[in-house]
Amino acid sequence: MIKKRTHSIYTKTKLLFSTFLSLSLVLSLIPAGQVFASANQLFVTPSSSQMNKGTTFCLDIKSYADTDESSGTANGSLTYPSSKLQVTSILTNGNKCQGSTSSHYGNPSINQQTGKITFTASRNPAPSGIAQIMAVKFKATGAGNAIVGFTDDSRVNSTTTTYNSGVYTINDPSPPPTPNPSPSPSPSPSPSPNPSPSPAPVPIISKPDSSTDTNNNSSETEPAVTTPDPTGLIDEVTIDTSYTTAVITWNVNGKNGASTLKYGTDAINLNSSAKVTKKLNVFSVTIQDLEPGKQYYFTISGKSGEKDGEYSSIVYTQGYPVLLKITENNVPAANAKVSIGNINRAADTDGKLALSLSEGDYSGTITTDTSTLNINLTVSSKNIPSDDESPETQSFSYNLSSSILEQGPGSGVSVLAFIGILALGTVVLGIGFFGYISYRRRRFETSDVSVQSSSAPSVIVDDGYDWHQHETKTTSPPPETTTPPPPAPSPEPPTHNNSVYIDDEEPEDMFDKANKPVENTEIKPKATEPPKAPAEQNKSSSNDDTDSGITISH
Repeated sequence: MIKKRTHSIYTKTKLLFSTFLSLSLVLSLIPAGQVFASANQLFVTPSSSQMNKGTTFCLDIKSYADTDESSGTANGSLTYPSSKLQVTSILTNGNKCQGSTSSHYGNPSINQQTGKITFTASRNPAPSGIAQIMAVKFKATGAGNAIVGFTDDSRVNSTTTTYNSGVYTINDPSPPPTPNPSPSPSPSPSPSPNPSPSPAPVPIISKPDSSTDTNNNSSETEPAVTTPDPTGLIDEVTIDTSYTTAVITWNVNGKNGASTLKYGTDAINLNSSAKVTKKLNVFSVTIQDLEPGKQYYFTISGKSGEKDGEYSSIVYTQGYPVLLKITENNVPAANAKVSIGNINRAADTDGKLALSLSEGDYSGTITTDTSTLNINLTVSSKNIPSDDESPETQSFSYNLSSSILEQGPGSGVSVLAFIGILALGTVVLGIGFFGYISYRRRRFETSDVSVQSSSAPSVIVDDGYDWHQHETKTTSPPPETTTPPPPAPSPEPPTHNNSVYIDDEEPEDMFDKANKPVENTEIKPKATEPPKAPAEQNKSSSNDDTDSGITISH
């Protein structure tokens, strides 16, 4: 009974410990969740422009804060191609490209390098909305597309930030120089009796074979998004966009110039027009009621005298702010690669990626070094607030899974926790085992003491077997005598073998008997005694009762 109860207690303890160990292991694999902040913005305005080489233009560098802060900050780096742009001046303290603004960062710390402008700005208090960081004047020094943007470590209020870069097309209007042909040497006239002068040879200008041009990279050229005016009549095109509007300005080089603008969502079918205003030779148009995150094609036509020109490009409106929160094993997936349509970006070190997208359904993939996840998201239409404010940020969370063996994010912590819990469980299990052994030992010792301390008369069942007749004799056997054959046995009275008697002397244990030394191992058969008469048997039984105790007969 005690053994069964002890086994039951041990089984319950083992089950409880196993449950505790499993629960601890599961909890160790789930790290604490993290709080993600809303996305802020850094942007360049105007976001696109077209100009000729040698033109000087100005860009405003601004920030957008989603929430109010007691102390606002803006820090990072503005990058530009030094082979195409040259910085001529930097304006701060609220000065912008045209006029000034009351919401600004004062005089930020600026470090100018080749191709990069590093800034650190702060303001106190820092209300939400748009604030001017600085204005940068550039000079176009090389032809091609120049992209002005921000480095990945740029932040507003030290939180996740969306970057809106600018793309600027620089044209080189000067034609390539025409090579001067070198005249072929005049052949020496052959002697003749009457030499006549040979006609002067016509110079031949050879054209290079395009098939042998080792610098031909036409297959790698990106499709042009802007078609400048080849006549040079229309230039200095500037585009400034928001979520629903676009402001486009341009110059018409000529007296009494005129110009129109058409736009639409299809480059072939420009079915909308906008009212154009003119101030001297500068033309301007404001397009309204556009959709956030969409692209619109437009064409500008100009005329001055007998000269006509045409310029085409694209307007990109700002999309709805979208924030992707990416984790792997519930740990931020640093530098996770995101591919959505033609967007290929990497998350920051906190596993967050801010995008600007139009309304609609999207699908893509998120990839880390140890896992890949197919994603789907739907960007909804949000209310566009008044100027200098952004619509609500739409957040999407994705958690990738990878095993501990793949050493994904969080696996190191899980392995250490698993090893710690395993070691702790081994110690607890060992203590429980030794405790159980000690408990069992004490139980057995207590049981032995109680048995030894108890005393009770021996109860022997007489089955007719006499232990005294089989005791080993230690003395020398008597000399052999010839025993006459016994007389025929007389009928014996029936005996009762179920008699019970109490003997003061306990029979010798067979194991103790076997351990006693025996001097003479030869055992002589005992002479058979002649059977006794019934009277003698009764007398013997009476003597046995007197010597050994009380006999109870049935």
